Amino acid sequence: MTCDGAIRCASAVLSSSLDSASRHAKGPHEQGPRITRPRPRHSATPSGGMSSAASRPRGARAPPPSGYDRQVSTLIKQVRVFDGVDVLDADCVLVQGDRIVKLGRDLSAPAGCVVVDGAGGMLLPGFIDAHVHTPDQGTRDEGISALRQALQLGVTTMLCMGCRYPDFVAHLKALQQPDLADLRSAGIAASVEGSHPTQLFDYYPTLNGVEDVAPFVHTRVSEGSDYLKIVIEDSSVIGKSTPFLPPEVSAAVTAKAHSHGLLVVAHAQSRRFVAQAIESGVDGLAHQYVDQPLTPEFARFLKSAGVFVVMTLAVYHSHEGVELANDPRVRPHIDSRWMDILCSSVGGQEQFQEYGLAAVRPLRDAGVPILAGSDANNPGTTYGASLHHELDLLVRGGLTRTEALTAATAAPAKHFRLPDRGRIAPGLRADLILVEGDPTVDIDATKSIARVWRSGVAGRGAAPAAGGDVLIQRALDVGVSIPP
Repeated sequence: MTCDGAIRCASAVLSSSLDSASRHAKGPHEQGPRITRPRPRHSATPSGGMSSAASRPRGARAPPPSGYDRQVSTLIKQVRVFDGVDVLDADCVLVQGDRIVKLGRDLSAPAGCVVVDGAGGMLLPGFIDAHVHTPDQGTRDEGISALRQALQLGVTTMLCMGCRYPDFVAHLKALQQPDLADLRSAGIAASVEGSHPTQLFDYYPTLNGVEDVAPFVHTRVSEGSDYLKIVIEDSSVIGKSTPFLPPEVSAAVTAKAHSHGLLVVAHAQSRRFVAQAIESGVDGLAHQYVDQPLTPEFARFLKSAGVFVVMTLAVYHSHEGVELANDPRVRPHIDSRWMDILCSSVGGQEQFQEYGLAAVRPLRDAGVPILAGSDANNPGTTYGASLHHELDLLVRGGLTRTEALTAATAAPAKHFRLPDRGRIAPGLRADLILVEGDPTVDIDATKSIARVWRSGVAGRGAAPAAGGDVLIQRALDVGVSIPP
């Protein structure tokens, strides 16, 4: 990577200079104190047994959430239907239990069916946020809050791109409550001592060489990781120098993960390390590189490698998070414990905002699959809400509104091997969002959510009226850091 600038990206922050609300972010900035916390004392599941998510074979049909009834049917009528790729010639969708069973025009409601009049709104697949991090504190209440807030704002599945407490994540995955978003996770990311993100924490397993690869991957598999993340980062993107995962180790981790049937996603924020990730055989990128502009030639290289890219534009536009916090359609659904983070921002990101947005069009033109990911819960982001911000940024960068919606539905479902969701089609999970307006015309309409269903169960409760004082952006003096 050849970058002379420093990235002040919206990274999770925890230092003595921040107030208690900010301390719910993922971790400290790079120059902050190291953190020592005991592992949270809770069982892997509410009953204390092994997580069902960990024991379920990858690719197997996920169980429906508790609280649903196979005999209950719901007819959603008078809607336009976006199926994850196209707008269909249908105005009704029939759900039986946790599955979509029929689409068409002027469908009749079966006896005893719940009928929902969509009033001309649009029905979409539930959104999939392809890059989040579960709350770093590792408390049950925080985890549930994050999943509930995400669902309230239309994100029915969250893909965690790295955590420190796999047993905590396994506990959240096993809950399967209809009012919580579903969760998948990479578990602990592969890195080396002194590299990102090990400098942030006292507790973080690392790899010293190829000999550590097999036990590392075996442990992640036994913990129930749904895919694996590797970090190839020397911190030069922020003007520093740290160790980085050597090519032979990144290749060995990728090969071993593939032998277990796991996808591998790489964190690499410079062109040099993206190239290393591709040569290692990874399946996708957790970020686009930000040390220099993406060229059409490199976009074609990524296409030829068959990788997908999770853009995470929202994390570089943290100064816009306060706009979400003041949006009356969004604000009532933000848990107070996350509001301060959403209203915070990190300055000095202009170069990386420019590079990120400018990368969208060449990736699109080259045919590289683009996935929407918010990188919540960094400053200026939060669960659920920031996925809508990401969609807006993807459109600003050059995607059509339909393509942006696909980036949050069918595309992540396809590339993260979630064949039961991401589309509206018979036989698939009834993870659905009903919005007022038409986001294929105005992407901002995704925020106007009328209802959310997870596996056929209406999971969005009534929100209190938006009110209170206008929230003001709070600039964070966090120094220089890298988003996980």
